[in-house]
Amino acid sequence: MNAIRIDSLVKRYGWFFSRRRVTAVNQLSFAVEAKQIFGFLGPNGAGKTTTIKILLGLVIPDSGQATIFDTDVRDQEIKNRVGFLPDNPCFYNHLSGREFIAFCGKLMHIERMERYRRADELLAKMGLSEAGDDRIEGYSRGMMQRLGIAQSLINNPDLIILDEPVSGLDPIGRREVKQIMIDLRSEGKTVFFSSHILADVEEMCDEVSIMNRGRLLVKGSVPSVLDIKGIRIYAKGLSPDCIARAEPLAQSIVKEGDRWGFDVADAARKEPVLAFITREGGRVDDVVTKKETLEESFLRRIEEDESLRKEGGP
Repeated sequence: MNAIRIDSLVKRYGWFFSRRRVTAVNQLSFAVEAKQIFGFLGPNGAGKTTTIKILLGLVIPDSGQATIFDTDVRDQEIKNRVGFLPDNPCFYNHLSGREFIAFCGKLMHIERMERYRRADELLAKMGLSEAGDDRIEGYSRGMMQRLGIAQSLINNPDLIILDEPVSGLDPIGRREVKQIMIDLRSEGKTVFFSSHILADVEEMCDEVSIMNRGRLLVKGSVPSVLDIKGIRIYAKGLSPDCIARAEPLAQSIVKEGDRWGFDVADAARKEPVLAFITREGGRVDDVVTKKETLEESFLRRIEEDESLRKEGGP
């Protein structure tokens, strides 16, 4: 089942006293399977937040359709299955963490005893039990972020939408929030989040999408969106004298401990290196396909899209 499905979504913004109109989301289509972590990527102004607001029913699209668990996002009942953490969330600082979560439960029409029970449970889940009765004004940024995730779970949602959940956190806070997201997936929930920290996205996500200027550039599993950068062949048992003779066969040759690494561009250039190693009495230790990182893929695709636009493309 799809947790999210977006079909030909379009949203334009304009100003009453100006003819200028901005297309924030432009014929956007993709689907997110349930029970996975999905990374929603794009530079500032790509249309990510507008798309999230459409999914939450906070913005009405000009055309197209968005559904959550096969239900139109305009159906108020589907909101009971969704939790949300906005970018830069605001809190009532005079409340304690427990009071704030319980207040969010009241907004969801959860009975009083039950919402306080869930508040205690969520505080424990987020590692905030000891600070549960402290005023939020004394919380650190990491504690506030965990509190924000806790409130998004008060209704036990099947889909959690997080807008920049690790923004502004130190490495410890990032690690804590990442583990929470992984735990949510293990509980059978779907986590849909945007982030600019692409190393975290690459580490956690089952699938990602990259968009730019409102358009989808690519969507798929993390390995599938990474291009192959070449092949490295590791060999042992080669003397330093024969390495010089191998230089014309490889783009580069590196020494790693007791083995040599031969870098070639593709599979066709691999065979001469393998033959050379055998001929010189060496032994192939490993053959590794080198792929770009998610950050490299992201930058390459955005740059290619911007170049295409400058050349008059779509």
